[in-house]
Amino acid sequence: MPDPSRMPKGCKFFERCKYSSEECESNTPLMTALEGTHQVRCFRYSNGQGGN
Repeated sequence: MPDPSRMPKGCKFFERCKYSSEECESNTPLMTALEGTHQVRCFRYSNGQGGN
């Protein structure tokens, strides 16, 4: 887990995510609506790649 006093730039999960990319390290993804009340904040979903 990142140190709360020194949160990384970009996506808060990029250091732990096996799908992270350079974009994740420097940019924060926008919230993307899924079905119903589900939402995700991930470039893979906003770029149309889904959870694969």
